[in-house]
Amino acid sequence: MKIDPRNPADLSAQIASAIRDAIVGGRLIVDQRLPSEAELAEQFEVSRPTVREALKRLAAQSLIRTQRGA
Repeated sequence: MKIDPRNPADLSAQIASAIRDAIVGGRLIVDQRLPSEAELAEQFEVSRPTVREALKRLAAQSLIRTQRGA
């Protein structure tokens, strides 16, 4: 999953789109745990708050469920 930091689109939107594409494309399995915020931040080379915003976008679209401390 890649993003383009030079792209004018919001980074969290790019990350949400990349994760959505991975879910739809079968690269991430439904009901399987996603990597942690820290792992996703490292993978996308962004801050954890940026990843958190991307995950909020996906949760609002009912593509993922979030759980505290899980």
